[in-house]
Amino acid sequence: MQDNRTLQKTTSIQILDPDRKMGGSYHSVAERKPKEPAAMGSWTRPTCKCCISRAVEPLVALELIENINIETKQWLMDRIQTEKIVGGAELMVHPGEDDEGNMLLVSASQHVLLRAAEIQGLYKLYKDGSMISFSYRDRKNFQNSDNINEFLSLAEREFIILHTLDNIKVVDEKYIPGYPTQTLYPGEAIFNRLRKSKILHTFYPLHDEKMLTDLGNCWHSHRNLRLQPIDSIYRYFGGSVALYFSFLEYFTCSLMPMATFGTVVIALSMDTIDKCILFSLLNMIWSTVVMELWKRHSFVLSYSWGTMQMNSQFEEPRGDYKGPMGTNPITRRYQPYYPAWKRKVKIWLVSVPILCLFLGFSLSGVFVFFRVEAWIKAYHSENDGCWACALYLPSVLHTLYVTSMNVLYKTIAKVLTEWENHRLETSFQNHLTIKVMVFRFVNCFAALFYISFFLQDLELLRKELASLLVLTQIINQLIELLVPYLHKTLIGKGAVLKKTMMENAPEIDKIKSQGQMPTFP
Repeated sequence: MQDNRTLQKTTSIQILDPDRKMGGSYHSVAERKPKEPAAMGSWTRPTCKCCISRAVEPLVALELIENINIETKQWLMDRIQTEKIVGGAELMVHPGEDDEGNMLLVSASQHVLLRAAEIQGLYKLYKDGSMISFSYRDRKNFQNSDNINEFLSLAEREFIILHTLDNIKVVDEKYIPGYPTQTLYPGEAIFNRLRKSKILHTFYPLHDEKMLTDLGNCWHSHRNLRLQPIDSIYRYFGGSVALYFSFLEYFTCSLMPMATFGTVVIALSMDTIDKCILFSLLNMIWSTVVMELWKRHSFVLSYSWGTMQMNSQFEEPRGDYKGPMGTNPITRRYQPYYPAWKRKVKIWLVSVPILCLFLGFSLSGVFVFFRVEAWIKAYHSENDGCWACALYLPSVLHTLYVTSMNVLYKTIAKVLTEWENHRLETSFQNHLTIKVMVFRFVNCFAALFYISFFLQDLELLRKELASLLVLTQIINQLIELLVPYLHKTLIGKGAVLKKTMMENAPEIDKIKSQGQMPTFP
């Protein structure tokens, strides 16, 4: 999932009764003309009568700017609730506590979610116990398909809505209603345009307090030493977050045999070079086995979650993909189009030269490192009382330079890949990965290769490798452990106090407070 679904989820949200808590009654999209303003003051009625229910669970909240133009809000509601055949999202939307306020709540009927699950390529349990691609027409033969909360996890339902909102495109509007200066062009992603225009302040998935509490009690149990509840993490936070924590768990356990091997090798009465050779051989075998086993384990997780073949057949264009609208000759869907030759021109004439420029900066850093190393070594040999640890200073400085260049280029690579305007998310991720991988390979290992094969200086290689591995691990541990701990210690107390104050607050205020939660570090 995108997951895009991040750890910036929210506090609890109760099921909302459209008549009692938000006022008004349902209004059907089919009962109004296409150009008529969206009905305000209530949840929109789902197009399928069997999906009508008096209790609607909001899954996503949208926060517009303060003093939003009412015409803009009505237009946005209309595009969200209109049927897909005329360019809408076919979702259910509520204007919030006040028709003129800046909040919108979004949900979806059961049949809309099921159709989207088929389009996304989710695999679900069939009646015979096998995992097959979900089919809406054959939905009655899938286990729990009549209970949407069991059939689709909270993460999957919210991902479907966020993905659907991101793919609402401009049809024939020339500008954003209420803001004549904010021009639009056919095929542009509406929500991406609203974010860039600062009209859409933020939008976020909503928490389920009971699920979050149960997950926290199971996950953060200090009484028992046990593995993480990966399946529960997936159902709440989505695939990306669950795979991340699953890999941390797997990699931590896989370090135990290597630590044992390293201890045995150090204890052996062998020559230092022989120990290094033996340990390198064991390390090579260990890393290969670990990566192959992780591939198998990740495939098992993806298969059990039904996401292995997700979007593999008819992947929708990215929300940020730009281009004039047209009919896809294969899928017959109305989608934006951007010439492939323009993208290739951007890649070869801009992205590749910038990559080469940063590779030049990286190699310049290697050159400076060797000059400083030679100067420090000469200074240490001339001054016997010089601190011995100063010999590690060039390696430490070079490691910090390498780490900062990795972070800087990854940021620039994201901007370049976005500017190249890739149609599919897989293509976007592949090009981003290639850019980052090529740069990091040269940036991290150029000095090591030069020392190993040209200088053949074992002592210098040991210092550089130790600095690169140890300092990088320290930085990663600070980011992974210390920053979240400080975040919880410094900000968590205020969050608990604010949560206590919000317990008796109106429901819409509770929802707004979720959007004000800081992003998890």
